Amino acid sequence: MDKTIVNERKWYNNPNILTTIAITVLTLIILLSQSYAVKNNLSTNDILRNLLNHNTLYIIGLIYFIPLKTKAGKKYFNYLNLFLILIYLIFSVTSVLSIIRSFGLTSLATLGINIIFLIYMVHIFLKKTRFWKDFRLEKSPFNEIKNDNYFYAIVALSIILLAINLIAASNVDGIIISIVVMLYNLVLARYIYTYQLYLDDSKEISKEYKNDLFVQIDSIDKDFPRVKKLVNDISSHELNGYQIVALVTFGISFGVGIIFGNLFPSCGSASGMYDSVCNTTEFNFSLTISIWFVGFLICVFFYAIGHIISLLESINNNLSKKK
Repeated sequence: MDKTIVNERKWYNNPNILTTIAITVLTLIILLSQSYAVKNNLSTNDILRNLLNHNTLYIIGLIYFIPLKTKAGKKYFNYLNLFLILIYLIFSVTSVLSIIRSFGLTSLATLGINIIFLIYMVHIFLKKTRFWKDFRLEKSPFNEIKNDNYFYAIVALSIILLAINLIAASNVDGIIISIVVMLYNLVLARYIYTYQLYLDDSKEISKEYKNDLFVQIDSIDKDFPRVKKLVNDISSHELNGYQIVALVTFGISFGVGIIFGNLFPSCGSASGMYDSVCNTTEFNFSLTISIWFVGFLICVFFYAIGHIISLLESINNNLSKKK
């Protein structure tokens, strides 16, 4: 094994330590945000909205990192990665809409970070999965960008965003949260960077580091099903009118939730407390999640009706054949 790899794989390239640091930083962000909300005597509803609007990405981060400490999380490592990729896809879309509504340095830097994270994750996390070949990601022009370049691009944008937030901040609360948020971006970027290091030298690292998180994951992780199999399974299942309405309703509510989250920003009630945070996370996730939840309930209702009708038709057909 190359000596440089042995020397470099210390705490800043150790996925076990990086995961622990990420969980600690994410917990700190959420606790600080909520403690500031309580300190400023916000109502229970305002505190809940603050949790959703300003901490959604960090709550999702905990949902991603905490399972990696368990055997089940390691087994479904690829599925957790896909979940994180979809979340950053949504955040990238909302960042674009935020720029359209309120163009500024903060929104530009946030968009840049979200998009780079999205591209970075797709081209690192999916490399050992079937999706890499099925979607021919090896031919993507972004695959030519080196691991170091992705990492340092995120570092540079995170520092720029921190500088903008520090200039815009009018209180200590906003400054502290901005610094901790930057730390999380750096830890997440380093975590992805470290996974690429593992992919480059997996055999050597497996021999040298038996307790490495990625080594343990590699021995039990579950791959995605083939895309052709998924397409065949979906196409073979016939949907009736109610089920089609359910799926269309969910798709519409998903898009409407994102649009309304941008049309009605969440900064009004919190701008006095977190100027920098508010400028960074203007998207109204509490409203978006509410719309998604209502749309999901409607979708489940119509889909259940369609499923019941489908079962009754199947029973009726079987009885007709017996006669």
